[in-house]
Amino acid sequence: MEIPGSERAQFIQYTFDAKLGFEGKDVVIKEAGDNTFDVAIPEFKFIGYDHPEYRIVVEQNGALSFGTQQIDTLDMVNNILTDKAKKEYVDSNRDILEEQAKSFYTSIVQSVSPDTKLNFTFQQAEGD
Repeated sequence: MEIPGSERAQFIQYTFDAKLGFEGKDVVIKEAGDNTFDVAIPEFKFIGYDHPEYRIVVEQNGALSFGTQQIDTLDMVNNILTDKAKKEYVDSNRDILEEQAKSFYTSIVQSVSPDTKLNFTFQQAEGD
């Protein structure tokens, strides 16, 4: 039963530095002939985050909210990074992740053999 004046609301502003990448041991490099190699990059993943900053922007407590359970801010923060949210971070940064992977492997290979060509393929997450 809802009692008028007992409601609570809390709005949190948050920022963090997301760590995105892939499992390097799952990269597959195969010779494609004529000084060319195919490089298959595995699915990009949300690995973690650094420098989290959270602050309460707005907090609303009804006149009778003293009888209502407190909002658990830590629980709210933990629920921000759902699997769906993590996938959205990866998807929104896919272009730059692909460019960084290409640059990384190209610089390694071309430092040893400048004439070598690399063809890249990127695994997409299921459902993409």
